[in-house]
Amino acid sequence: MKLSRKIKGYISDWFLPNRCPVCDKLITWDKFVCADCEKELCEISDTLCPVCAKKPCADHSKLRFDCAVALYPFRNKAKEAVYALKYHDGVNIGELCAQGLANVLRKRGLVQQIDIITCVPMSRDRLKKRKRNHSAVIAKALADELDKPFDAKLLVHLPGDVLQHRLKAGERAENASKVFKAGAQHRDIKGLTVLICDDVYTTGATLNSCSALLRTMGAERIIAACAATTLRDEVENKDEA
Repeated sequence: MKLSRKIKGYISDWFLPNRCPVCDKLITWDKFVCADCEKELCEISDTLCPVCAKKPCADHSKLRFDCAVALYPFRNKAKEAVYALKYHDGVNIGELCAQGLANVLRKRGLVQQIDIITCVPMSRDRLKKRKRNHSAVIAKALADELDKPFDAKLLVHLPGDVLQHRLKAGERAENASKVFKAGAQHRDIKGLTVLICDDVYTTGATLNSCSALLRTMGAERIIAACAATTLRDEVENKDEA
């Protein structure tokens, strides 16, 4: 944890005691979640494919990013944690995920390759409802952990608020290809390696669409980093793909 975040957490705890964003238990100022929830957050990064971050592998020929990393399986306590980040004041979860993803990127030897970190953008309507872009929370905290520049405006979300998770697999790709565009007067990323963050990686439609755009903007290499990923055999068994 960065020194500035330690100081901020210590001071704020005097006025607003820190609580686990998943179960709401009181926790000390320097913790992201309570000990019980942390035990149930099982990291699976070492068991995932180093290219597609899936288990079993996805079709690599369809990927528009070069490789991906993910931290948790999107189920049980990890699912609750992601929902806390999405729908409640779960900023702690974003910072916990950033810390974990930073460790995975270090293990994989990818940190030195990263030039800039960005995030999947959120529509203006949804941002107004949720107050913050949860993918940006992870991305900003990850940039701080790795001491990399962060730019949330490389990509923008066009007006409209069709939620990806409410669409079928085939519909997600079509929708994602229509809702993102390069940010106005975006910074020059020609020849750079861009890391793009999202909260949950399901079919890959959103990440593929954003990665394809980043390539047209000049990015040479793209790394995707997500807090949680669906395991393909589990999704297929539930017929949710």
